[in-house]
Amino acid sequence: MGALLALGSVLGCALGSDLLNAEALVWLGLDPGTIIPARGSVLIAFTNDTPNPVEFHAYTASDAADLSKGARNYFVEAPPGQTLNEVIDCPIGLVSLGTVGEDLMVDRTGAIVRPAAEAAVAVAYTGAELPYGSGLSCGDVVAVRIRGSGTEGDPYTISVRVLRWP
Repeated sequence: MGALLALGSVLGCALGSDLLNAEALVWLGLDPGTIIPARGSVLIAFTNDTPNPVEFHAYTASDAADLSKGARNYFVEAPPGQTLNEVIDCPIGLVSLGTVGEDLMVDRTGAIVRPAAEAAVAVAYTGAELPYGSGLSCGDVVAVRIRGSGTEGDPYTISVRVLRWP
C-alpha cells in the first residue's frame, strides 16, 4: 500500500508539472498564456521634447475588455528635454495614454504641457490602446514622445512606438 501511494504521488507530480508545460497545454488545446501568466515587465518611457514641463497620463488594466479589473493610472512629470519611465509588472491586459475615471470612463488626455507664462495645454492622445498580445508583450518598451507641432491650432503632438527586444 505504501509503495502504491509513493508511485501515485510521483505520477501526480509528473502530471502536475506537465500541466505547467506550455507544449503540453497546447497539445491539450489550451492557451498557455491563460494558464501560465507572462513574467517580466513593460517599460513606458516618457520623453518630453518641448521647452516646457509636461505631465504625462497613462493607464494600464489587467483585462483589456473590462477596465474594472485592475485599472491603474500613472502620472509622470517630465522636465523639458528629459525622459522618465514607469515599469509595469506583467501580466497586463493593455497600456494606453489617458486616465480611467472612477466611473470607468477613459479621458484621452495623454499629456498636459505647462508653459511658464501661458495657460496649461491639454494634449489628446488619438492613437489606439495597446492590448497585450496583439501589439504589446512583456519585455517591450513603450516609447511615448511629445513635441511641438508648429501649428497654431494644435501646438503639440504625441507619438507612441512599441520597441520589441529579441
